[in-house]
Amino acid sequence: VVAYLSGHAHSSGYAYANGIHYISFHAIIETPPETEAFATIAVFDDRLEVEGHGTETNRILYFKNINNFSNESTADVIEEINHEELGANQTIEVNV
Repeated sequence: VVAYLSGHAHSSGYAYANGIHYISFHAIIETPPETEAFATIAVFDDRLEVEGHGTETNRILYFKNINNFSNESTADVIEEINHEELGANQTIEVNV
């Protein structure tokens, strides 16, 4: 398991624990009527790319200790690309 994705968190959030990325997406009920709140995800050998739409944040989630096809290990990193002004980058506590 490299990522756990869930929905309907009223404020959205991200956490990283024990080598697993956790994302909780916005609840549509908290989204203004004229705004979207959804994401699409592209899966690669070394990462997930989350493309946020509307109030959702774009993120690149790198896998730690997972080798890609060229056998190069990648560092664990998350890149948040946009929506900082919307407060979408809140961290949630995850007890594992």
